[in-house]
Amino acid sequence: MIDKPNIDGAKADARFLLADIKQLADPERGRTAYATDAFLKVASSSYDPEPADVLIEAAEQGDPIAKQAVHQAIVWFVQHGDPVPERLRNYLAELLILRDYGPKKRPGHKNYLRDQFIRHSVKAVCAHGFNPTRNEATREKRSGAAEVHSACSIVQDVLKEFGVDLEEKTIEDIWRARTE
Repeated sequence: MIDKPNIDGAKADARFLLADIKQLADPERGRTAYATDAFLKVASSSYDPEPADVLIEAAEQGDPIAKQAVHQAIVWFVQHGDPVPERLRNYLAELLILRDYGPKKRPGHKNYLRDQFIRHSVKAVCAHGFNPTRNEATREKRSGAAEVHSACSIVQDVLKEFGVDLEEKTIEDIWRARTE
């Protein structure tokens, strides 16, 4: 257990993890970059299972951009006559077996990737001795020397530095929605 929370180290870790958050939050540029980067991680002759697994997991959880990238990667392997890696084969089999052929529902992009970065950042800040959240009474004490921080409040400050304005409550909700 850490004796005294390290706010400078916590903010440095959060800045490192959230450096690309503005781009990921941009509905046009971020999504295009994410889809392109995601596709390149799974569709190449130098297939690396670790980033591919993260992307496939995002697709399985409903991220529409991840789904698009994974589906394009499967097509890429098939069109080039290359063997489809096992994880992609399993994803495809599951997709075909569990496919609902009823009316189509178009889920919106739920900021899956942004929220994952925020969760990882909160976790990293907690490693510096901060509680993930704080009670409602201390939320009002954000000014002066007696400022009480939580991991979520520090992540909120860092997000503001990158031009992403989220309420502390929203960051807490994102943290609480984790599946760890």
